[in-house]
Amino acid sequence: MEERIKSDSKVLELAPDEAKAFSLFVALDTQWDRHAMTGVRLGIDYSRIPAVAQMMDIAMTPSLLIDIRIMEGAALGEYAKAARR
Repeated sequence: MEERIKSDSKVLELAPDEAKAFSLFVALDTQWDRHAMTGVRLGIDYSRIPAVAQMMDIAMTPSLLIDIRIMEGAALGEYAKAARR
């Protein structure tokens, strides 16, 4: 069974093995390091990931961290595109 997440303009379908990583990534939204003068997102503060995962009752695994890093890289690319507009 796939989990469906709706936003204003899109429906995101996730396989069960993707749902935990995505939920954790979304919960880490306030844990990004930002440039002090510009506010540009630099990346997730990795030291904060275990605490957030623990509060969500998600076991950290190497594959989960890889998934978070992939989403972080994609998000940074999208933030950079938005900044150029």
